[in-house]
Formats: sequence, structure tokens, C-alpha cells
Amino acid sequence: MNPTLRSLTALGWLCLSMLCGCAAAKDQPGVSPLRVMTYNIHHGEGLDGKLDLPRIADLIKREGADIVALQEVDKGMERTARRDLGAELAALTGLTCVFSNNYSIQGGEYGNAVLTRFPVKQATNTHFVKVNEIEQRGLLQLVLDVRGRDLVLMATHIDHRR
Repeated sequence: MNPTLRSLTALGWLCLSMLCGCAAAKDQPGVSPLRVMTYNIHHGEGLDGKLDLPRIADLIKREGADIVALQEVDKGMERTARRDLGAELAALTGLTCVFSNNYSIQGGEYGNAVLTRFPVKQATNTHFVKVNEIEQRGLLQLVLDVRGRDLVLMATHIDHRR
């Protein structure tokens, strides 16, 4: 594994450890755990090559996720019939969607999104510095009101290529 990827992996585990280590809900009577997931939806297309948002929504609902970071989300793009995939997944799951455009392509937008059951207090998207001609990447940052406390959530899709 190259040093950059190793560092990013370590950072990811550190952030996850910090999140999991903070006042675990299982130790607090009457407080339900916070379920967070990440899902690269590959513009809604499954391994079978079919665009199937209900299948993705069913998985999210089955997992009982409170917050879902989504990568490779199309909005108004030609390849997905100009659909707004984040909004459709929000409707199918009963969650709220915040979409961030990282670059425009095929007459639409392409980027990251977050589905959440918590109120969104603030949302920003910061584009990373492009180091090559590969697609633009970004960091979607939300401030959520989670049970009366602010939670900062950061979602991104980092490329595996140099």
C-alpha cells in the first residue's frame, strides 16, 4: 500500500475510533445508538448493471442507518435519465438529502450526498486541489442537530489512483 493511502486509511480508522469511543450509547440507559453508514452507490447501478434505487433504499432501511454518506451520486445527468438520485433515495428512505456537486458532466451534476434523519443546521462543500485530470473530488461537511447536540459530519470520496 502506498504511504498516502496508508495515511488516509489510518486517519479513517482514527476518526472511526474516536466516533465509536465517545460516550457509547449502549452505556447510557434510554439512549439509542447512532447508526452511520457509507455507501458508494455507483450512480445507482448494482453489480448486475441495473439502476435500482429501491434496492439501495431497502438496504439502507434494513441497516437502520440514521446517517448515510453517499458517493458517486448523479443529479440531472444524461446516463441516469436526468434523475436526482439523492432526492429519490431520500423519498424512498424517509430521510433528508443534502447533495454536493463536485463537477458538472453530461448536462448534470456529480458528487457526494448525505441522507440523514437529523435536522441539518449547516452544509458546505469544499473542492480538493486537483492534482491530475481525473474527476474533481470534494468534502461535504454538515453540522447536524443530533439529539440537541451539534455533530460535524464530513463525507468524501477519495480516489485510489495517484
